[in-house]
Amino acid sequence: MFDGNGNEIKILMNTDKTLSVPNSPADSKVAGEEIKKVITKYEPESGDIPKVYFLGNPPTSKNDGKIKLEVTYVSKTRVIHNWCTLKVQGDTSATYPKKNYNIVMYKDSKCKDKDKHSFRGWGRSSKFCLKANWIDHTHARNVVNAKLYGQMCRTRRDYESYPEEWKKSPNYACIDGFPAMVYFNGVYHGLYTWNIAKDDFMTNMDEKSGKHSMLIADSSSAGVLFQSTSQIDGTDWTDELNDNVPTWVLSSWRNVQNFVISSSDADFSSNIEDYFYLSSLLDRYIFSIVFVYVGGFAKSQAYYTYDGTKWMSSMYDLDTSWALHWAGASFYPVDIEITEENQHSDSANGSNRLFERIVNNFKTDIKDRYSFLRGNVLTEANIDMAFENFITPMAPYLDDDYAITTAGGAYTNIPLKDTNNLQKLKEIIAGRLAYSDSYINNL
Repeated sequence: MFDGNGNEIKILMNTDKTLSVPNSPADSKVAGEEIKKVITKYEPESGDIPKVYFLGNPPTSKNDGKIKLEVTYVSKTRVIHNWCTLKVQGDTSATYPKKNYNIVMYKDSKCKDKDKHSFRGWGRSSKFCLKANWIDHTHARNVVNAKLYGQMCRTRRDYESYPEEWKKSPNYACIDGFPAMVYFNGVYHGLYTWNIAKDDFMTNMDEKSGKHSMLIADSSSAGVLFQSTSQIDGTDWTDELNDNVPTWVLSSWRNVQNFVISSSDADFSSNIEDYFYLSSLLDRYIFSIVFVYVGGFAKSQAYYTYDGTKWMSSMYDLDTSWALHWAGASFYPVDIEITEENQHSDSANGSNRLFERIVNNFKTDIKDRYSFLRGNVLTEANIDMAFENFITPMAPYLDDDYAITTAGGAYTNIPLKDTNNLQKLKEIIAGRLAYSDSYINNL
């Protein structure tokens, strides 16, 4: 087995001198001396595309559940060998030939003793997500947008008032990730991104705290749009942290919704900070407008609490952005409206009352925050550089996925091969920033 740079990889098992997956290709059964490489604590932030070698066949659907395999992770500066479990991740994405996977790392062949690792300074975890990025040929929108949102978080005027757990999470309770090349039994399965998983590690939460909760929207229902109270049972919202939704979560979220639905404008303006971190709502509004974040006011909403009372808006699932259609097969016009009234989601339920009220009552705050961000995080140069730094190391490999045929299907129909690229992204970014300047100024 080779690492892509012509260097042979000789794998030494934790407990055995031979690899044990039956019916694997001969080049996947190598055994020998341990790899003699200098292993550093953290890897380079850019320019390094690790190779991830699995021994065993991957799951092909969510019905397969967790599949046990062996995994060797090889970067420029470190080598990791573990047992692991893989499980198909996602909803719509699970139907695509190239699957997303949740990966959990273990020390032992029975997959009982988890093994934690730190990548890129995130802190130690045993669970990660391998994202196929099927709809986004650049592989960049989801991760780079989250990085940019993290930059926005660090510039909030009330940053010091936010919970310490949030500040110490890997990326302000958002995902982070980096490109990786994935192989199964010595056969190349394409580019992925190795991401932080959407769980307690991402948010630095503890289910046992009695005060932590992660609410993710499941639909674009009236309840999700704050037009009525709603359920936290997988129909309107899901608590991604607590398997059994505590009564305090139900009560706290009901108080939030009643406040949004029933309060007077005077009450809403004066007391919103009792229920929300207002700066997080301003940033969600601005992010959704600027990044063409389809569903940003509907199904893509996320709200987290660290004290059981006050909630913050957060970001996840950021690939449908920068004018990319939700199926990845076309682009929206650069001047498309992504507003609280016109969400460009699948919803027929009208406007998001929370953000409708934010716009009506906090126009000056929105404009001030937008003006500040346009001077630093949301400059065209900063956004372009973030995408260029992420995409450039992958450039020689981006089109290789189109030649791949696996047991899960051919990759030849990955959308927008010739047009969804860095050049197109830069054109969209320039056009959208010009549109956003006008839109925000005319609120």
